[in-house]
Amino acid sequence: MVHGLFANWKQCVSFVLTLQAVNVKSYLLDILLTLERVGLSVKAVVSDQGPIFCKMFDGFGISSAKPWFELNGNLFACFPILHIC
Repeated sequence: MVHGLFANWKQCVSFVLTLQAVNVKSYLLDILLTLERVGLSVKAVVSDQGPIFCKMFDGFGISSAKPWFELNGNLFACFPILHIC
């Protein structure tokens, strides 16, 4: 799902049932690069704390000390606050 920061809009861009056979990191990079090609400026990636997404964040080098990864600038990665509590 892509959501505007300064305007109230959202658009579903993909839906995949995540199995271990799916390379989620590569899939996400393809989506992010496509969004940039059409002119959107992606600032953050938000995901639940499922094991596949935690592994994906590990693959990007995300940690509490470095909560971002670089892709044409810094993209912050975070979990929804409702999932942390």
